[in-house]
Amino acid sequence: MTQGFDYWSQRPLADPKMDWAYDSGDWVQGYVDSIKHPHRQLIVDEIGKLKPENVLELGSNTGPNLVLLKQKFPEVKIAGIDANPDAIRFAKGIWPEADWRVGDALQPLPYGDKSFDAIICDAFLMYVSPQEIESVMKEINRVVKKAVLIIDWFDESKFGVEKDFHWARSYHRWLRDLGFGLVWHRKLEEHEWPVTKKWQNNGHIFVGQKN
Repeated sequence: MTQGFDYWSQRPLADPKMDWAYDSGDWVQGYVDSIKHPHRQLIVDEIGKLKPENVLELGSNTGPNLVLLKQKFPEVKIAGIDANPDAIRFAKGIWPEADWRVGDALQPLPYGDKSFDAIICDAFLMYVSPQEIESVMKEINRVVKKAVLIIDWFDESKFGVEKDFHWARSYHRWLRDLGFGLVWHRKLEEHEWPVTKKWQNNGHIFVGQKN
């Protein structure tokens, strides 16, 4: 059975499961410390090529991707939304000037049409069920102006198949079907997501740009 948004929104700090291989007091601190993970630099580099004025991350957790992006491109405005209030509380403490919100991405996003030049989804859509993925992708398309970057698990299925308790999909097909003109994807390289074999086997980067 896959994890869903109830799991993330209600996950207590005392949960002993750690998501990252770092010495931390709790799983939220583990996300703060995961700013050192190599795949985050890939995200920053690819988003930087798009030259956005503002960026939203769905499932931002404590915001390590956005903090790295802000450090390299200080002029970019950043916003993050996550289901877990503890994660957002930590994010506000790290970069209080950003627009951090607690929210459920299965509901309409609390942003206007074309509010953000770019949207990041990093290991986020793997928690969205086949019944929910269409509405979530349509909301992403509504809110984004220029480009979407997705780091997630790949499968040829459009709506998703379960792999190791997560959903894997062909996100490039979703982006093309939603009207993104330039779409590409590739498998993550070992140095971009080291150690974790599941990510080395399944992880891809997907980028879609609007005309």
